[in-house]
Amino acid sequence: MDGKTGHRDEIIKRGLDLDTELVKEILKGYAEITGLTFALSLAGDPMPVAQFGQKRLCADFHMASSATRANCLRQHQELALALDQGGETTVSRCSNGLWGGGTPVFVEDRHVATILVGQVFVSPPRHDELRKRALAHGFDPEDYLGAAAEVPVLSQAGIRRCLEHLRLLARLV
Repeated sequence: MDGKTGHRDEIIKRGLDLDTELVKEILKGYAEITGLTFALSLAGDPMPVAQFGQKRLCADFHMASSATRANCLRQHQELALALDQGGETTVSRCSNGLWGGGTPVFVEDRHVATILVGQVFVSPPRHDELRKRALAHGFDPEDYLGAAAEVPVLSQAGIRRCLEHLRLLARLV
């Protein structure tokens, strides 16, 4: 898919209508306001078509190592599978210690997309655990700790509430 309308064209090809550009603008605004990471993926595809507010801990560390990248991808796949099988808002922890969740976007009672929020801690992280994780994956511990300090802390209930609000908002699009 290319260009500004590629994702919308894909959804229309599936016989549905969702203004993905508008959803992306909403998610971008939420990322700027809240400091959280938001993404949009199409139903059946765990990889986001758009992502906003990605944290350095994920971009520069977790996605840079094959082992930690596999943890991220596994969480994306598990969320997508749960939602594709009719699940509602789902929140989970990835093996890298961060939390995130997803909520389905429905058009005419069909799951067409998923809104994701993530890259948060649900409680302040323990520096000894972060240092141990950094060393285990060959990351510079001080830089890793610095990147971890940039990650917001939000409760599981907060993640769920944020997703539920965006799910309701997406119904208007």
